[in-house]
Amino acid sequence: MRRSVAGVLALVGLIAGCRHGAQEEVAKAPAVEIAVARAEDVPVEVAAVASLESPHSAEVRAQVAGQVTRLYVDEGARVAAKGAILAIDPERYHLVLESAEAHLEQAKAQYANDSLTLARSRPLLATGGIGPQAFDDLKTRVGLSKANLDQARAARDIARQDDQNASVLAPFAGRFAERKVNVGDYVKVGDLLGTITNASVLELILHLPETEAGNVRPGDSVAFDATAVPDHAFTGIVFYVSPIVDPQSRTVTIKARVQNEKGLLRPGMSATADVSTRMLHHAAVVPEVAVRREAGEQYVFRMAQDTVSRVSVTLGPRPRPGDIVITDGVAVGDTVLVAGFQKVTNGTRVEARLAPAAADSAGL
Repeated sequence: MRRSVAGVLALVGLIAGCRHGAQEEVAKAPAVEIAVARAEDVPVEVAAVASLESPHSAEVRAQVAGQVTRLYVDEGARVAAKGAILAIDPERYHLVLESAEAHLEQAKAQYANDSLTLARSRPLLATGGIGPQAFDDLKTRVGLSKANLDQARAARDIARQDDQNASVLAPFAGRFAERKVNVGDYVKVGDLLGTITNASVLELILHLPETEAGNVRPGDSVAFDATAVPDHAFTGIVFYVSPIVDPQSRTVTIKARVQNEKGLLRPGMSATADVSTRMLHHAAVVPEVAVRREAGEQYVFRMAQDTVSRVSVTLGPRPRPGDIVITDGVAVGDTVLVAGFQKVTNGTRVEARLAPAAADSAGL
């Protein structure tokens, strides 16, 4: 009996010890926070250095020679389409036009008179009132009169064009920039007078590697940051994708149209653009804090049941700050650690709870 009682007491003690050990083992399981990899369609973006240019920028050059007599707009001022910019000896060209018009009227009168004389001489030729030689002379005179008339009309047209060009007009609405002349300067035909620029709509020009440009299409959106305007984000719409690959750089030229009504951007500015080249469908997205880096390796602690394992991963794009796509190593629905890394190693049993941010995103 004493031996039986002792055996029962020993067995009870053993069971109690096992229970106590199990409780201690559970108590030792470190507490960690987890998040579940969720599925998203995420665009793959490529960063590229870009520049801004104005598609509406033109050099204004003199079409006539002469002295600059007047400036209608100051450098940097706005000017309307067909608005006067400056004048080049307008009075002289107007006088030349008046002289050409007077000479044209004389030529018209001479041609009309010679034509009338020839018409009246035709019946006389039939009756012998005028000889064939005299009649031929009249026809020759009419031909010369007609040539003089054509020449006078051409001279009038040239004089009229010069008279118009003496007033230099803006080819389109914009700003008059980089003026090269002042009142009193003598200019020759072709001399540069200044530049007209309209910066309300600009073009963002960038070059993508041929391996990345194949999926870019007109109508795609391009986000970019201008170096000189660091506190603003801008967007443009692709309207041109070059069909040619540059043989030297192996890149493709992309152009996007950018609205610039506020005038924050200027032609010639540099920018950094992000271009979406393709879409990752049903990609696994996790908080970026889940990714650990060590000796060139990128890994996460993935949890199955109550045990974590260290898994090497391949990273994709960031759909937003704080999140990242994992293209290999983690699948949609997998659970990864986001806090408590210092407590675990490969194979550690853990006591996990959903991270507050992850619970919010899951609607919990």
